[in-house]
Amino acid sequence: MADAKLILLSLWFFLGTCSTSDKLRCRFPAQWQSNVYFDFGLMFTVPTQARASGIYYYDYTNNQTRLDLKGIDLAYNTSYDYTFLWKFNESAFYTIDYINKSCDREVQQSDFWRQWEGVPGEASPTYFGGIGGNQERFGQYQFLKLVKHSDNETLAVAIDVKVGDVCPPSRLVLEEYGFDPLGVFAYNYEFLDPSDIQNPKVFNNPTNCKNITTAQNVHRNRLVHRHVGLFVG
Repeated sequence: MADAKLILLSLWFFLGTCSTSDKLRCRFPAQWQSNVYFDFGLMFTVPTQARASGIYYYDYTNNQTRLDLKGIDLAYNTSYDYTFLWKFNESAFYTIDYINKSCDREVQQSDFWRQWEGVPGEASPTYFGGIGGNQERFGQYQFLKLVKHSDNETLAVAIDVKVGDVCPPSRLVLEEYGFDPLGVFAYNYEFLDPSDIQNPKVFNNPTNCKNITTAQNVHRNRLVHRHVGLFVG
């Protein structure tokens, strides 16, 4: 499960801290999807530990999001192929493992189920620039988030967005401090081509999923996108 652990740590965080709509730098499109590239590593010791690609779906209107991700865990030389589906109105989180042919559904009440609406007001702008003769402008914002007070787990977040009142994300970088004594975990997501959602059926509830609890599946809380999800928390 180390491969899914790497994936779930980063996606949860990007989805949840920014739920206060009157304190936003800018808003994400209400509904969008994008091809995404993901890589993960332990800074200063293991530059690249996992890499993957897939599709990310964001639906703030109906309080749901989905990540399809397929890749390789270089540390363990194993492949993984997952769908992660967040249903915020249900407080439900689905994990579909295509390699092991399993589907789990977890229900839990926590800050994990707060979806981001945009870039939070506390984020500080760090730079702005343009491409294509400045026809498209992008900016980066940074902020810190304390994840666990008991262990001083902190996330340093850098998010690149297209400049405007509506600001599609183009990149998300998370650096996690205090999670592991070996060093700092870094997670990088590149959103290659944000566009309208093409098929709303991607959010249909999976069938034949087993209901699980945190107590029954402690390892689920260590999955990368479960521990720190994308645009949630």
